Amino acid sequence: MTIFEAKGMEFNDVLLYNFFNDSPACRKWRVIDSIPRENSEGVQTFSHERHYILSSELKHLYVAVTRARQHIWICDENPEYSIPLKMYWERLGLIKVTQSVDEIISTLAKKSNSDEWDQQGKNFFEQRQYEQAIFCFEKSGNKKSRELANAYYLQQIAKDSTNDSDDDTIKSNFICAAEAFVKCSRPNQAASCYQDISMYKEAGDVYVKWNMFDPAARCYNKASMWYEAGKYFEKAKNYTDAVVAYKNDNRYEKVIELMRKYRQKIDDKIFHRITRLVNIHYRRTNNKEMSTIALSILPQEEQIKLLRDHAPEEFLEVCEKTGQFRAVAEDLRSHGEFEKAADKFNCSNNDEDKIEALQCYLHLCRVNILKSMIKNLNNSGLMSLHSKANDIITKINPSFKKSKKWEKIMEEEFQLYSAYLNKGLNRVNKYIQLFKNQGEITHEFRAIILWLQIPQPDIEEEYWKKRLQHILRLCDLVFPLIKASRYNDNKIIENIFFVSKVENCPQKRQIFFDNPLVRLINEMYGNNSKKEVTETTDNRYVYNVYTVYRTISKFLASYIFELIRDDNQKGRNIPDVSSQICYNFISYQYCSRQNCKNHHVITTPSILYKRLELSCLQYTVMLKLIVLYHLRLLKEEQSKEVLGLQRWWAENLIRNHIRYHSSRTSCPEITHMVLAKLPYHTRNGFIELAHKRWLYEFNNASNFEAMLKCMLVLQQLRDEWGINTFCWEMSKPTILLYPYNLPVGLEYYDCYNGYHRAIPVGKRLSSFFFYLRSNNVIEAISQIKIFIQYAISHTERVNLVTSDAFGDLVSLIEFVTSLIFAISPRCCDFFLPRAYLVNYFDIYAVTPLIPNLRHAYNRDSYLAAIAIFFEQIKQLLNYLLTYKEYTYFTITLRLIRLLVLIGLNESTFVPSIFNLFKYLDNKISSNKIKKYLEQKSMGLLVNVLHNDLKETDCDSLVIVYYQLESIPSRFSNWEKHGIKKLAYNSIGGFRYALQQIKSSVNIVENVVSENQFSSQKSGGNDQNTSLMQDTFDQLDQHAISEEAKEPETEIQAWFRKIHDSPEAKDAAIKIQVWIRQVYKRAKSRTDNDTTLNEIYNDMMIFCQAIMKEKGKKAVNKYIILLRGWTVVVIVKLIKLQGSMGETKNRLKKTINSHSSDTNKVDRCLELEDELRYKYYEKVELALKSLSITENSQKHKKLSLGWLENELYQAEDIINQVWEWINECKKVVTK
Repeated sequence: MTIFEAKGMEFNDVLLYNFFNDSPACRKWRVIDSIPRENSEGVQTFSHERHYILSSELKHLYVAVTRARQHIWICDENPEYSIPLKMYWERLGLIKVTQSVDEIISTLAKKSNSDEWDQQGKNFFEQRQYEQAIFCFEKSGNKKSRELANAYYLQQIAKDSTNDSDDDTIKSNFICAAEAFVKCSRPNQAASCYQDISMYKEAGDVYVKWNMFDPAARCYNKASMWYEAGKYFEKAKNYTDAVVAYKNDNRYEKVIELMRKYRQKIDDKIFHRITRLVNIHYRRTNNKEMSTIALSILPQEEQIKLLRDHAPEEFLEVCEKTGQFRAVAEDLRSHGEFEKAADKFNCSNNDEDKIEALQCYLHLCRVNILKSMIKNLNNSGLMSLHSKANDIITKINPSFKKSKKWEKIMEEEFQLYSAYLNKGLNRVNKYIQLFKNQGEITHEFRAIILWLQIPQPDIEEEYWKKRLQHILRLCDLVFPLIKASRYNDNKIIENIFFVSKVENCPQKRQIFFDNPLVRLINEMYGNNSKKEVTETTDNRYVYNVYTVYRTISKFLASYIFELIRDDNQKGRNIPDVSSQICYNFISYQYCSRQNCKNHHVITTPSILYKRLELSCLQYTVMLKLIVLYHLRLLKEEQSKEVLGLQRWWAENLIRNHIRYHSSRTSCPEITHMVLAKLPYHTRNGFIELAHKRWLYEFNNASNFEAMLKCMLVLQQLRDEWGINTFCWEMSKPTILLYPYNLPVGLEYYDCYNGYHRAIPVGKRLSSFFFYLRSNNVIEAISQIKIFIQYAISHTERVNLVTSDAFGDLVSLIEFVTSLIFAISPRCCDFFLPRAYLVNYFDIYAVTPLIPNLRHAYNRDSYLAAIAIFFEQIKQLLNYLLTYKEYTYFTITLRLIRLLVLIGLNESTFVPSIFNLFKYLDNKISSNKIKKYLEQKSMGLLVNVLHNDLKETDCDSLVIVYYQLESIPSRFSNWEKHGIKKLAYNSIGGFRYALQQIKSSVNIVENVVSENQFSSQKSGGNDQNTSLMQDTFDQLDQHAISEEAKEPETEIQAWFRKIHDSPEAKDAAIKIQVWIRQVYKRAKSRTDNDTTLNEIYNDMMIFCQAIMKEKGKKAVNKYIILLRGWTVVVIVKLIKLQGSMGETKNRLKKTINSHSSDTNKVDRCLELEDELRYKYYEKVELALKSLSITENSQKHKKLSLGWLENELYQAEDIINQVWEWINECKKVVTK
């Protein structure tokens, strides 16, 4: 016995043998000699650091010495090392030294009886000192105990041999031990020895010998002796394990026998798993007899479920035989076979099932609409589906047709499809409004699509207006749905495109194979489309949610683009929208020009209103393309078209509808009424165009056409930003390298650093409006007269060649001439057309009409100003007459009228005017103009002008009179001839009086076409309708801010002050760079999982609520844990649910595959059961426990220990599930 083994034991006599001889301390025991002081010289003293081995040996010596109760004998064969300690003990008188062995033996010798030997043997046996026990039992004569001790001793030898012996020796040792235990009738120990060396059969045989059936069966199980295992499990009445064992041995008939006989004694999970396996086996082997028997084990509901999962064909057959059509139909519908499902529902006599059949056909109708959108086909299949649905309707009980469910189907969506098939635009429109009022966006979307698909051979104005409105509404529905920020969980998108969520996987979406959306994904991703499919299950593809939503967004953007582009082409062929009014047709009620593309219509204010309203609506539709452009959802070739289309329609709107042409084709009241009620973003569409296009063209200072157009539009829209930008552009000086060669459009400015500098002549145009706003009218006129003169002198060189460009120049001349009349030396009392008052004073400046608020000319300056503009008009007329008369007909007519106004308001110019008219009479052949030129007096000219202006009720001649006490107007006599007088004495009075004389606009009046003119002469019935609504709400982030119509605020003044500074430009560049960087980062993260952000945001809201309730200090640590570890764990659990779902589908796919590997199928079934009964529940419970919504009360208790414990448990569950997933992967891929 070693000292270590003796530790804790006591004996009467102890013999310590060769302790010093075997001690590793060797000669270090000599340190003992240093203990007496007198002998310490020359001997090394004791130190624990140096003599750590000796320290350890002293401890062992202490243990050995203290084991003895009476005597301790110390004996060494070589006493050299023990001498120092022996001498020390001798000096202390503690020991007795003897050299006689006999003395020792005589002291120890004492004879024991058999009982004492037997008791000592038992003691040794209990202490597992089997060798000593064997010796004692031999001395006592206890043979039975000796054999048992020997068996345990052999087992001990066998176990010890496992560390340093070969396999054969180990096996031999354990067999010897097992045989010894068998002799001793110890079956458990014998079997244990056999099991230690994997001899499970022999272990089982041992158990069988002693009728221990359950452990015997388990050993046979380990030995893969399935039949024997099943047999003895059965004998042990362990039917669950018996069934499993027989299953492993492929004895399915025995399995069925036991399951039928002992159903209640078999574990439910095992029963269901083995039942599925047995049924799958017999169906794969086509054993119909055994398949029927195996199926009969289950109740009918479970039979249906099993067949649905593993034998769909047999499932259909069984259901049809038993009349369970609903079960068949629901299964077909779940696999996307809606038409077959409808047929099965229809086979039932139940009205509820027939409603389900109708629902299936309605779904197919919706799919048909989607296909028609995606594949650009007509809805040919809709007629067939509608016909089948009608057949079902005839079979439904009339009493059931009174239910709400029936009403919902028949009175709304089904009738919508009927209306579409009958090409009933009005009926379809009725359902569009119905769905809109009910807030059913999905149905409204489909109804609009159907309305737009109804062919219309002859496009009428009312149809076109309704079509544009529907496209605008479609955009309003779609744009919020396709923004990237809303990609997650958009039910409307998913309903429209038949996309469904994947259970427990929020970042996945599934689509049926035949869904046309699959085609879109394939087209979008090309060769990589297969990589986008994460898995395939139940006739469905599973995609990442970003893939699905991105594809849908791009498709909807492209679809709307094609709709709008198509309407762009059609709109260009509609005269009401895209053409000018034909002046010849207005004048003569016919047009002699061949292939005239102008609008042949007799104008009235109402007709002009409808034209302008429709054109604005068309332009608003075109602006929708800008939203798509900025969302970057269009194809590259589509994006290139957007800005061009927008500009074309903006230019068209300005050229044909907003720009003033003449009293016969334009009505300023209508123009400004419509512009005032323009949708916010449509108005800003013009402003944006002016900023990005027209202002850009100012790099060429000679482009007077762009300058005039831009300034007149910006002034009409009152865009302060644009006006200031124009002024800034016009104020940029240019250094002249060759000062004697001044470029066109520039004039000398100053000399700077030895260089001559020039600025654009257009600066005078901007100065005109600047001084006008400052009420310095005289300075404004002095600036603009130079601009106008330059334009007339260099017409072609400054790009004044088109009728539109000259029209803008004439408008400017009309405006300036009117201002000269307004600031004459006497108070305002002059003739003006109503159009001038609306176009110029009402829009730009009323102040010059108020004597107390203006600076007037003196008489000489007044006449000089009129003379200048008279000469400019004369020059312009001479230039225009160099071209064919009809080229600038309306411009010439406007100038003639302006000359008449000059003669009426300032009689000193009458002779000059008549002389000019006499000269022009020989040059002009048009009767419309000659009737002015041939008159001999101003009185007659007044009548001609008055009658000409009021012909279409779009204009009239007005006496503008600032009302003074007792001083009548000098033109009062003309009132009796029907000329109205606008009398006022304040700005408010002017606006009120002007409102009274404006033409009354009848909103709805049938447009007079060329073919309808004769019937229109007698008049028509007019009705009122509402003005255009603002339907453009989706351009928020891209439109330019609307400028305030009130006086300039402090912040606006400050902004204007800093706008031109270099610091502002640098800041703008930095902001642009920052925005681009943010955009790039956001774009790079568009396909990232948003789950983490969503959960974190929810957690932040909850934490803020707790802080308000409990206080920040009280909840600080708990909140840190919530926002950190808890969020991470919740995200892990959510993603884990998705992985579990994917793994489940893989297992199911493996089970349903025609694999001959029964063991693999069985293992998959076992793993599937583990998921169903164990892991799903664990993960759900963990999520509920950590959820701040479902477990908010517990969280509000702020128990830090509880939360940490829940998080540790959740982490443990996550690890367990991942182990299960990895095991599933191994099994599936094996």
